[in-house]
Amino acid sequence: MHKRAYSESVALSKPIFDRHNLKNINNKIRSNKECTEQNKNRLENVVVRIRKLNSNEESTLHTDPNNDTVLYFHKNFEIEKYNFDVVFNENDSNEIVFKKIGGHLMINNVCNGYMETIITYGQTGSGKTYTLFGSDKEHGILYHFVYHLYKICASKNKKNSVYLSIYEIIGDMLIDLIPEDVTNETNQFYTNEHYLKTIKYSYKVVHIKNYETAKKMIDAAYLLRNVEATSQNIRSSRSHAIIQFFVNVCDKYITNGIKTVQEYNGVLTLVDLVGCEREEFNINKNENRNNKTSSKFLNSSLTSLNKMLRKMQMGNLDESDKRQSVLCKVLFNYIQKTCGVCLIFCFNPKLSQKS
Repeated sequence: MHKRAYSESVALSKPIFDRHNLKNINNKIRSNKECTEQNKNRLENVVVRIRKLNSNEESTLHTDPNNDTVLYFHKNFEIEKYNFDVVFNENDSNEIVFKKIGGHLMINNVCNGYMETIITYGQTGSGKTYTLFGSDKEHGILYHFVYHLYKICASKNKKNSVYLSIYEIIGDMLIDLIPEDVTNETNQFYTNEHYLKTIKYSYKVVHIKNYETAKKMIDAAYLLRNVEATSQNIRSSRSHAIIQFFVNVCDKYITNGIKTVQEYNGVLTLVDLVGCEREEFNINKNENRNNKTSSKFLNSSLTSLNKMLRKMQMGNLDESDKRQSVLCKVLFNYIQKTCGVCLIFCFNPKLSQKS
């Protein structure tokens, strides 16, 4: 289910244009029936991706070459079968992931005033960050989303503007990842704020005019993210990273001499959650267990999000849910039943990760 919010104003067009006849902008929201009809082709809401193993490693997870919705799990002496909207095997590229989850349709939705949210979830070392950000050899799905966002914006005969924010959440802190030198460039930006546990955290929301500038800013933000070495990953993310694109589209048209102006405001949110892990997987032996990057602290924030996601699936989210954690508060408005939400569960199929 989606909700599109837009504003509409009506004026007389030339030659009978009269500025005094301009109407006030009115907020308008699509009906549930219209939202359902628009979203009827979106089925890929919960998908699974399996990390590729080395040739000498034994896998506990297997896909079905004839059915991409089935996942088999070897549990002791039993084989358990699970069904998802899509199951990606270890040979599927990030581009294939983008296409099969409906990336093009999501971008179209955002450019028409809807909210779309993509969340990568899984163990440490399961490929969440790789799926979202990619590597030197392959772009992550984030870059495919950004590329097609600007491609669609450029193809539309409508005035539009795209704003970008990137920040990370560590414990109960929010840290802006947009580089400080952005203020020294020609990029326009404004500052947004979150009040988290009585403390005000500010972050920049920057006007980005093209894909190249957006990619450059994302690359710079990625290097600023908090990481540590664990036994599962030499560069393990120790924070939740949230990337948001705010798209404003202004549509003008004339019908029977009446000039109508509509503004659509869509939001694309991509979330790279910190990996859920057991304590023994963190190789930092001097780690302070009260530290905001400790396994215990990070797992606690994921537990709160799990509860909120389950309530989202049941359709009974309420305001109290966003008070459970900083992560919940930040994501609350973007996982409502009126938003498009895609969960990408990443799994490391190694035998050592079985439990």
